[in-house]
Amino acid sequence: MEPLKVNWLSACPRCNHEGPHNVETNSANPDLLNEGDVVTCRQCNQGGVIELVEAGIVECYWAEDDGHYCQCDNPDCGNWFTVSEIGATCQECNKGSMQPQDVEPY
Repeated sequence: MEPLKVNWLSACPRCNHEGPHNVETNSANPDLLNEGDVVTCRQCNQGGVIELVEAGIVECYWAEDDGHYCQCDNPDCGNWFTVSEIGATCQECNKGSMQPQDVEPY
């Protein structure tokens, strides 16, 4: 499925591009995104992910740098490590995709 072009997400923190941004989702409606959808800035390729803020409200969580602390979304794996791209295939199980986690680096 082609990524949706979504123009209501926040500006990219790397290049300040205000959109539209590409969103990989199974939704056909750019106004109805899902938690875990992967966002890519159409100007500089900065990554992000859609997160649920409250019932029915989502926003884009942009990666802050080129390394992201992520956890595998495969419930049988749970591996976590730093990846350069959100949504990358897990190196441990080769099934799940890596999703950003809210952790502080050492």
